[in-house]
Amino acid sequence: MQGSKLKVRGIILDTIDGLSSALDPDSEYKPDSMYSNMSQPTSSSPNPYDSKEALFDHLFETMAEFPDSMHGLPHDRYKSTFSNLMTPSTIKLLERSTRFNFKHLLVWLDRNKDFLIGDQPLEEYLTGSTRRLKSFLDRAEKKLFKLSHDTNFAFDLYSPEVCTAAAVRVVVQFGIRIITTELGYVGRAHPAVRKGDRLALFAGCSFPVILRPSETIDGQFQVVGDAYVGGWMDGDIWSHFSTNLQDIILE
Repeated sequence: MQGSKLKVRGIILDTIDGLSSALDPDSEYKPDSMYSNMSQPTSSSPNPYDSKEALFDHLFETMAEFPDSMHGLPHDRYKSTFSNLMTPSTIKLLERSTRFNFKHLLVWLDRNKDFLIGDQPLEEYLTGSTRRLKSFLDRAEKKLFKLSHDTNFAFDLYSPEVCTAAAVRVVVQFGIRIITTELGYVGRAHPAVRKGDRLALFAGCSFPVILRPSETIDGQFQVVGDAYVGGWMDGDIWSHFSTNLQDIILE
């Protein structure tokens, strides 16, 4: 501690470059809200992950918050339904869901469909395997629709599409923003995050921290909040940067 300043050991690794729009914390989309505007990334860094498939995997982990298990379906099944989240058949399914109200999620998806992640918009990631799964989903929807008429269960009770959408809804309904970085990473962050904020790792801290450069004193920062960044959360990134720790002064 230095007077009213706090000195920590850490390293500033990246800069936030792109921001999705966000719902406000009450799940009401307000076009004039400071959190609502989407900001497209401007950098064109190469994919820092091993492949486009790995980038998709990290996008899935970023946008969907699942419990350890849900209705016994395997993780890859949810990943497949995530890749169809914005197809017309899935949108129709969510619009008539009796288990959850997906109104605000659907608004969020529509407002962010052109948000660039890597070299393609979000919508392309979420309509990517339509042909591969179309026949399966059609059969599943017919079976579930029949179930709704033959039993007292809501027809979407066991639907993996609805479960996947609910997991995405958990993330976006509280104003969380999807971010991309100048180095090409994807993640999610506090609603008040801004383009140009820094992403740092502090010694002893298990998650990235968002820092905003001071407007009055060069080399000092304000803490905005925490973040999730795909590929940074398992501790492996420390093996590359832990020898480069520096003093970071926080206001």
